[in-house]
Amino acid sequence: MKKHIFFLTLIFSVFVNFQSFGQGPNCLGATPLCSSVATTFPSIVGGTVPAGNNYGCLGAQPNPSWFTLTVGTGGSVVINQTGPCDQDYAVWGPFNTLSAACAGLTAAPVSCNFSTASGNSFTLTGTVGQIFIMLLTNYGGCSGTVTISEAAGGGSLSCVPVCGVTASNLGPYCSGTTITLNATAATGATGYAWTGPNGFTA
Repeated sequence: MKKHIFFLTLIFSVFVNFQSFGQGPNCLGATPLCSSVATTFPSIVGGTVPAGNNYGCLGAQPNPSWFTLTVGTGGSVVINQTGPCDQDYAVWGPFNTLSAACAGLTAAPVSCNFSTASGNSFTLTGTVGQIFIMLLTNYGGCSGTVTISEAAGGGSLSCVPVCGVTASNLGPYCSGTTITLNATAATGATGYAWTGPNGFTA
């Protein structure tokens, strides 16, 4: 009897709940910023940044929060940030993947501010799909609410989360056999959906 062997190609979706915004604890767990939604969250008190990155103008990096900015529409993207006390930031990019971005923080930031201001504004220019990484520090160490939003401009941010998930299986498999599907963990993921040839879903 002839065996039918097939390779299963998987396309998957990761369900992530970003309705209640938090702050990314590190680069790989960075919270995505979105054009259509202002990101509001309690200011962080506590935490450290990893050694070895180029923090540019930031003379100190206390109380850090990490964010991704993925270009959805090419052009200039204006970002505004307000907070209760001295907030500083550094932005790196553009990068093509999250893993490249988090490995590329040894280069100088493309935008940086280490003033005593509680608010910041900066402009990024990129093409569709490019990723920028933002580090925001609560230098004043105060509690309160921080808001980050995108102003109207020629470009815009994508709302698609950048989660760095990798899918795999141990194929090839013979027709009718049970298969195992694998995915790496993603910060904030609440479930996975798999699709494949001939209407396969799991």
